[in-house]
Amino acid sequence: MKAEKVIYRIINGKDENRRLNRRYVFLGTFIFVMVATFSFLLTRNMDSATAVDVSGFKAGNIISDAVMRDYTSMSESDIQAFLKSKNSCDLKVKTWKSWGWSMSNVITSYREVTSPTSWHVTSTSDNGTFVCLADEKINSETAAHIIYQTAQDYKINPKVLIVLLQKEQGLITDTYPNSFQYRSATGYGCPDTAACDSKYYGLKNQLRNAASLFNTVLSGGWTNYPVGWNTIRYSPNSSCGSSKVYVENLATSALYRYTPYQPNAATLKAGFGKTASCGAYGNLNFYAYYTDWFGSTQKVSQKAASAILPSDNFTLKTSDDKYLIPEKYESGSKLIVSSNATEEQRTFKLTRNGDYYTITHVKSGLVLDVAGANAIEGKVQLYASNGTDAQKWRITRSGSSYTIRSSLIDNKVLDTSDDSIALDYFVDSSAQAFTLKDVSETIGEGPYVPVTTGGKAMDIEDGKTANGTRLLTWNLTYSDHQQYTFTRDDDGYYTIKNVYSGKVIDVANGSTSNYAAVQIYTSNNTCAQKWLIEKSGEGYHILSACSGKAIDVPNGSVNQTLKKLQLYTANGTAAQVWKFQTQPKEEKTETESDAKDTKKSSDSTRLLEDGTYEIYSSVGSNFVLDVYGSTAKNAKDGTNIQIYKYINVDTQRFKVTYDSSKDVYSIVNPYANRSIDVSGANMKNSANIQLYTINNTCAQLWKLTKNSDGTFTVASSCNKNMVLDVSGANAKNGANVQLYTSNGTKAQKWTFKKI
Repeated sequence: MKAEKVIYRIINGKDENRRLNRRYVFLGTFIFVMVATFSFLLTRNMDSATAVDVSGFKAGNIISDAVMRDYTSMSESDIQAFLKSKNSCDLKVKTWKSWGWSMSNVITSYREVTSPTSWHVTSTSDNGTFVCLADEKINSETAAHIIYQTAQDYKINPKVLIVLLQKEQGLITDTYPNSFQYRSATGYGCPDTAACDSKYYGLKNQLRNAASLFNTVLSGGWTNYPVGWNTIRYSPNSSCGSSKVYVENLATSALYRYTPYQPNAATLKAGFGKTASCGAYGNLNFYAYYTDWFGSTQKVSQKAASAILPSDNFTLKTSDDKYLIPEKYESGSKLIVSSNATEEQRTFKLTRNGDYYTITHVKSGLVLDVAGANAIEGKVQLYASNGTDAQKWRITRSGSSYTIRSSLIDNKVLDTSDDSIALDYFVDSSAQAFTLKDVSETIGEGPYVPVTTGGKAMDIEDGKTANGTRLLTWNLTYSDHQQYTFTRDDDGYYTIKNVYSGKVIDVANGSTSNYAAVQIYTSNNTCAQKWLIEKSGEGYHILSACSGKAIDVPNGSVNQTLKKLQLYTANGTAAQVWKFQTQPKEEKTETESDAKDTKKSSDSTRLLEDGTYEIYSSVGSNFVLDVYGSTAKNAKDGTNIQIYKYINVDTQRFKVTYDSSKDVYSIVNPYANRSIDVSGANMKNSANIQLYTINNTCAQLWKLTKNSDGTFTVASSCNKNMVLDVSGANAKNGANVQLYTSNGTKAQKWTFKKI
């Protein structure tokens, strides 16, 4: 019994003790009656506790948003095949037949010694029977169908749901699951301190509620463990303690909302399949099962859809910096690689058609083709365009490179192992990685004001700068709120930065759904912030790199203001056409120009030289501005700023740089490479001061005023009446630094000592 408890708690995570007691309470009652029949219950999950490497587990990033959203990773048949591969369901048949028993014999004998309502002989209930998951049907729906449909409806990776079923109730590998396991299959509505809520009973009910919760968090809905710093316990037992965890993404936040515990150091050291004092295994088991069964929790599956690339001209280079070129400009010519190639040799045009591309050699007009549509032989050539599957290619992205897959067979890709191009089985090698460089004509950097066909400008809501601020239509003014710079990557994507906020245009939560919010957000280099610019008549379409969907004015209201912009399927309507306008130049007289230059000169007064400084507070002797933590190199976005006694460490040194055009200073910790920043650009009393990725917004720029005693007051450039302040003027280690209305007290006076 003790061994079973160890194995079962590994499988079930946070609710293991309660479930174990319920499930096996009958054993003491009729062990002598049924010992031969049910002794297998003690050991049937032993093979699930095999050694798994959990050294890569990271409490703040258990799984990426992209992986949790990879809902196309498995088809229904893939899911069924996987369930069978983990549990063939043959053992029970062979065992019972060898004893001369049937399924009904076992159930009938069992029900004689238990409550007759505890178990179900037939599958008419959503709570299942003694039938393993691969063979179970719930109201004539297979488990594989329920998992697949749930994944599609809520846009959640079916692999995530499969792992959830295993780590909560062991349903994937359990040969003889009972109704208790089916009715609370994902542990939804089963708190650690109370009985499971019956309104959530049933396999389908459990899966859909779990997927709905994950979808809610991934879509920006409520979570009690938001991205950022959170205190997370080690166990349901509060005496086991807790620690602060920086939750890096929404998917990890969703897992903590579901199972609100992290493994402690002893649990991580013990590893998968072993217990440790005060250990909580739910999220560690999730990571262990996922990585053991499906690989990385950080990279999407190889069956992911093609990258969304512009229909434009590209060069294709190998990992060793050679170009893909044709040997000749004639049909049937093979492809080779060369380090010396002319522009006409190396230029190909990508033409997108749904999830596939045609790759046309521009000079010859011939297309990349699998000879004879024979993917097994794998000969690749140039050939006249004929629209067959032999000429369709899926281009998937991995980091900064791409893999080019034939539509004939998904696991065969372009390979350059022999300095000539052929199809070979995917092995994730450098010989199968290509760099795509867009060599088409580009639009200039700008800045531009994107304007609808009705003459309304793309603006930011209420002039805010916080992450998540919506983009909307407004009257054209050419203000900084409406101006954007366009930076093009080598692979043809644009990053579009708002001039006023310094933040970039972003799709909320990287959504690929219609009606997804278009907003500004700190640059993070995800596909949510990458855009394709495609010419459309006198204007352009702006298409998301995640989905190919367009920035759209709701209901086609291109003549109206305050219409919050959204993502929508590209449809060629006027609601998705944008003109990029530049601000008209104003002609000024020489007198006006001189006056403006004189005013700028008088307004801009450098008070400090650029350099590295220790910044002392006037609240007490020897207290300096300090980054929370042992070393600045460990700092992340959101790391707190405090005061601390001077101890000559990297957390207490700051690089101060003057911007004469704005008469402001940036204050950066060079070791963390992050700027002192007002959290959320919040201009209210007690707004927190933190470190954050450098973005040069007003939340990170500071106006210095020199006081009569030689100290400085440090005001936010967002609101010059709000200044750096030591909370409560507390002269103690760890006293918080905040923003507060200027009042001239010592809590707001600072001395800069250059080092």
